[in-house]
Formats: sequence, C-alpha cells, structure tokens
Amino acid sequence: MTDELCDKIENDEFYKNFLGEKPSPELQLTVAISDQIAKLSEGIEQLSSSLQKQVREQYGALLSQAKHAGTLNASIESISSHIETLRFGAERLRRQITVPYDVLETQTKVLDDCMRHHTSCASVPGSCRYTRAKQHD
Repeated sequence: MTDELCDKIENDEFYKNFLGEKPSPELQLTVAISDQIAKLSEGIEQLSSSLQKQVREQYGALLSQAKHAGTLNASIESISSHIETLRFGAERLRRQITVPYDVLETQTKVLDDCMRHHTSCASVPGSCRYTRAKQHD
C-alpha cells in the first residue's frame, strides 16, 4: 500500500509540480489556489493514513525497537560515566608522575648549577665563600 501510494503521488502530474525544485507557474495560473490546497490536503491525508496504518501494523516491532533504544541509551550513559572515571584517574596518575618529576628535574638543575659553581670556585683559590669557610674550620 505504501509503495503504491508513493508511486501514485510521485507520478501524479499535480504532485510532481510540488515535488520538483520549483513549482510550475503555469499550474498556479490554471488551477485555482483553493483547488491546489484541496489537492495537497488530500495527498497529506493519504500519507497520514498510510503512516498511521504502518504504525498500527508494526506497533510491536516499533515498541521493541524503542525498548532496545532505551536500553542502548542506558548502556551508553554507563559507558560514558566509566570513560569519565578513567579520564579522571588518568589525569590523577599523570599528576602523580609529572609533579614529582618536575620537582626532581628542578632540584637536579639546581644541584648541577651548584656543582658547576663549586667547580669554578674551587679552581680559583679563595674565591668561593664555601671553600674559605671550610678552610677556617
């Protein structure tokens, strides 16, 4: 019934005019606006009746699909929640690694600078306060 109705509407000269890119101005001149509205209303009513019939005939399948869609939606929400938990955990783990690493890196640079400074001071006798203080002890 639906395919027949679609074929009927698609092949009807009047409806073809409205299904195209631009309505034909000739049709608008030859058929009164009230007749055009009546014909379009008739087509819409036929499509509506056909759609209602399909819904009645496929009610069980549609209901089952709606139920499965609801179940799927709940599963997706659960997975989304788990993904957020994983992201939070990964971010926490990243901080647990990067913060100590950054501190260690900074301390290593400071120690390296101290070692360079100490080495350069030690090469010139008496120029390093630390060296002089140790000599007096």
